[in-house]
Amino acid sequence: MKVYISSVFITLNILVMPLSYADDNLEKVKHYFNNSETTYDDSNTAIVILETLIPSSKEQETIINVFIGSFHTRKARESWLPWKKINLCIKGLAMIDKAIAEDEENLEARFIRLQVNWELPTFFNRSAMIREDISFIVDSQTKQLSDRSRYIHMLLSIANFYRSTNSQAELARVNTMINAAKTNSQQPIDISKLRKAVGNSRKNSAYKINVSKKVKIWFTSKFEKIRGYLKDI
Repeated sequence: MKVYISSVFITLNILVMPLSYADDNLEKVKHYFNNSETTYDDSNTAIVILETLIPSSKEQETIINVFIGSFHTRKARESWLPWKKINLCIKGLAMIDKAIAEDEENLEARFIRLQVNWELPTFFNRSAMIREDISFIVDSQTKQLSDRSRYIHMLLSIANFYRSTNSQAELARVNTMINAAKTNSQQPIDISKLRKAVGNSRKNSAYKINVSKKVKIWFTSKFEKIRGYLKDI
């Protein structure tokens, strides 16, 4: 009962909060997005926050719409019914792709889509889009972000992807760019903290892969038992 009442108060608070505070509320949304333990209800809360925001620019509007789509795919991850998973993913990916098609140069939005696609099963056929978004981000070093550490965070995430796919040449190139970005200013950047943040944001995929393996092993063992039983009949 206490949990329910708290949820009602949180929802009411979100619904009446000032619509113009887009920047502050986007930070709350990013917390949900980067948290490896984000739940179905957290995703719903993030969507409610996003839908109350009034963007201050076309760039921010794109990011908001891409985040809304991304949280629909996160809801799919937490759903148990297969058809609901598929429908939520299709809805979310369509929103993401539409927003980016209208603002293709939006570096932050492309990075969010990269993270979403990275977590999807391969049968969604998003591998080509992953490579396209990686190339766009890596080749965008001349389009300086206002936050240099954010760009390095993106490169570290891409380095993790190349490391997981054993793409040594691409990994070496990205590491070179990370070192160049670190020394491109007198302001020091704590790269260890960035690496930790990137690692935490990737726990979702690691958990998903482990669960998928366990499910596959369970089904395989059951199938082998059934096949052995039929053989003995």
